[in-house]
Amino acid sequence: MHNIIEEMNLSFLTSAYFHKGRKPAVEPRTMLKVLVFAYLNRKDFGVF
Repeated sequence: MHNIIEEMNLSFLTSAYFHKGRKPAVEPRTMLKVLVFAYLNRKDFGVF
């Protein structure tokens, strides 16, 4: 998963933050990795 996300063109994601002058605590690419990991490893708790 890490390699796939690293190879993706995520310029639209970073520009959404930096265009508005925001300095995120976590890089958008890292947050995407966390979200994808959580989605892939979710349990059926009725949350998603």
